[in-house]
Amino acid sequence: MATVTKETVRAAIIRLQANGEEPTNAKIRAVLTKGSFAQITPLRQEVLDELKAARAAGELVPSDLRARFEWSLIDLWESARAQAERRAKADWAEADAAEKRATERADGLVSEVAALRQRLGEVEAILVDRTAQLKASIESEREAVLEERETRRRWDEAAKALSAAQDQIVALEHAQVQADERLLALIARVPQSEPVTFGEADTPLPITTKPPG
Repeated sequence: MATVTKETVRAAIIRLQANGEEPTNAKIRAVLTKGSFAQITPLRQEVLDELKAARAAGELVPSDLRARFEWSLIDLWESARAQAERRAKADWAEADAAEKRATERADGLVSEVAALRQRLGEVEAILVDRTAQLKASIESEREAVLEERETRRRWDEAAKALSAAQDQIVALEHAQVQADERLLALIARVPQSEPVTFGEADTPLPITTKPPG
């Protein structure tokens, strides 16, 4: 049979009274969910007498029960404090881990920034070198273009000079032809009995003229 003690009956009575209920045997048994009326009745009466005496003495709760409650509160406080300390330690550990991760991340970012700055410097050096090469290439091409233009100008001048020389040659040839024609005309007027000499006086030059048609 389930054991019913004075303390369990006392707790049931206090609970019922706190709810404004009359602590009858039936209600106490309902709260305890065990015990018989034969067990509950004497304990109920004893507890009620103690509570009545305590109230008469100005005590709402008997001293022995108050001590138990105080110790229970102390245990509850210690448990809550220990739980709070464990939670605080866990929070501190998590905070330390988060700070460590943040520090590592910051160090990583610093390294990345340094690497990026170094890479940027290398890129700038490459750009400066390529810019210099491009300028040199442009200058070289400009000089080549100027040289080509000068060559073309000289070729044009040479072509004009050649054309002028050819024109002069043609004019000279035309003048020579005219001179030859005049000479032949003069020779044709000279009598044939008088030979025409050129150079040495004793070397006659035979002249053949075409009779005028």
